[in-house]
Amino acid sequence: MSTKIPGTTIGGLVLVSLGLSITLYKTTLEAYSVFTTATSLGQDVSFLHAELLIQQERLKRWGDGLGLSGETNEPDERLNSETSLFQAVVAALASIRLILTDLDDLTTLYGVDVQDETTAQRPLLEELAATKLMDSEALLRNYDRRLEDAKGLQKRLSIMKKLHWVIRDKEKFEGLIQKLTKFNDGLYSLLSPLDAQLLAEALAAQLLRTTNLERLMALKAAAQRSHVDIASLAELRYRASGLSQQAFKSPNMEKRHSCVSLTTRPTTIFQRRSTGTYTDEQDAEMQGIATLIEWKVFESGLPGEMAAAVERNTNDLAYFLQAQSRSPGLRSLSCIGFIKMPVETAEHVRYGLVYKAPEPRAPVASPTSLYDLLPQSEDEHISHEFDLGDKFRVAQILAQSVYELHVSNWLHKGICSDNVLFWPRKGPKVTPTSAYLSGYEFTRPGRLRDNTQPAGDVASSVYAHPLYREGRVKYHRLFDIYSLGVTLLEIGLWARAGEAVTKETSVYAVQDQLIESCESELGPAMGAEYRTAVKLCLRGDFQVEGLHITDRPEPSWDNFDPREIARLEAADDQVNADLTTEFYMHVVKPLKKLYA
Repeated sequence: MSTKIPGTTIGGLVLVSLGLSITLYKTTLEAYSVFTTATSLGQDVSFLHAELLIQQERLKRWGDGLGLSGETNEPDERLNSETSLFQAVVAALASIRLILTDLDDLTTLYGVDVQDETTAQRPLLEELAATKLMDSEALLRNYDRRLEDAKGLQKRLSIMKKLHWVIRDKEKFEGLIQKLTKFNDGLYSLLSPLDAQLLAEALAAQLLRTTNLERLMALKAAAQRSHVDIASLAELRYRASGLSQQAFKSPNMEKRHSCVSLTTRPTTIFQRRSTGTYTDEQDAEMQGIATLIEWKVFESGLPGEMAAAVERNTNDLAYFLQAQSRSPGLRSLSCIGFIKMPVETAEHVRYGLVYKAPEPRAPVASPTSLYDLLPQSEDEHISHEFDLGDKFRVAQILAQSVYELHVSNWLHKGICSDNVLFWPRKGPKVTPTSAYLSGYEFTRPGRLRDNTQPAGDVASSVYAHPLYREGRVKYHRLFDIYSLGVTLLEIGLWARAGEAVTKETSVYAVQDQLIESCESELGPAMGAEYRTAVKLCLRGDFQVEGLHITDRPEPSWDNFDPREIARLEAADDQVNADLTTEFYMHVVKPLKKLYA
């Protein structure tokens, strides 16, 4: 005998299988927000607050994976009926919302105090105690009471947001977080291992959107304890934010130029790279280290303030990219420091960023750039084209690196095939998985008020976004994404993007040509998913509220009220976090699911 399920609704959702899953998911996130958005949970609880934020964001990303958020995927079709997946989802979400909203358990088991600051008669607390929620078994069994339960939960959450919550017993509250962690672990186990891994990586942009240094350190510590792999990115963002705010001074990263012995010397003033060895007589582990040196050349007659800024920025970059701060997903070489060397003419000074080679104890070897591997039109027949699977892997490395740079609040400003380097391993042939993103000469922190300087030749090349090539706008992280798209197009078509572009081609015509190549040629070569990701990079039409690029001149920030500056920076940080999340979900994640 079949059972008829009534079509009761709340907020337009039918509270049958899918509607119940979505409603539970969204109200459970709302229950988290009662505590994560509280103005004060007490003294010295920033670590516990960070742990709670991590579990909230884990749940949010898990919902993205099943399509419950409505932001990325279509809902998982298995939630359209009362399947075992549906039952597991309802059981977990109902349990989480009960943990976060049961007043008796919060105060007795989990060490939370609650105060009604609106009145001395405590009617809100009495009203809260009077509202009851169904457990998961009752929700699954009683279709006709689901609407009643959903309305009761909305009322309960509305009351809870008006109360003042304080963590009284940290040890007991830690027990609450451990329970929430176990439920989240169970929810992630319902996904494929690859989807679970990729959604966990997407946590970083929103969790680390803050530039508050104390909060970043709390998130780093909480991530290490929660086994969420964002600790190294929290450290990178801490460094970038501290440098941006001038909250601390980076340690001196300058090395004596006599420590570096060049095996390939610059043959021209503006040659960008050399190889060599680095030896520090005071460090037994730094003897004869194989290195790559990337040069920055400036006029020697810069005014004192500008010259100091150049040296400070170079020092900050070396500090940002040194070994102990790097995330494994950010494929950049470990920076030892920088050297300052005279050049053959008195008009210039040369700074060299000194990086450890991937195999620092091996004989010095010169890297090969992706640009050099790509064929020129006349030597196409001698090109050593990567296999399809190797192309996917290089694309994944580059996309993940750009994502982690942006999470760290750092802009590259020079992404192109000449800045993708490969090292030979056991012979002259390069290994695609040895790809590294280089070319950090003009990189900088990416906050609203951070100073910028022109990005060298890349600013006028086919890799630069047309708005930036026109020279009227400040560099934006969308421009990094555009440059990545051009490079991914080159990988897919195994051709240099600038070959078909003439000096007479307008900047917007260049963009149109690249998108046309993407539409007509890239799909057959690399598949629809790769083409869609690259086209999104080139078009830049990410669905982010508040995202816009203005060509208005940089304002004089000295004339702004500090509170207005704080408001504008917080809004900018949120837009950047949303863009970085969208970039991950619609470009990085789809690319990382490709293999051949």
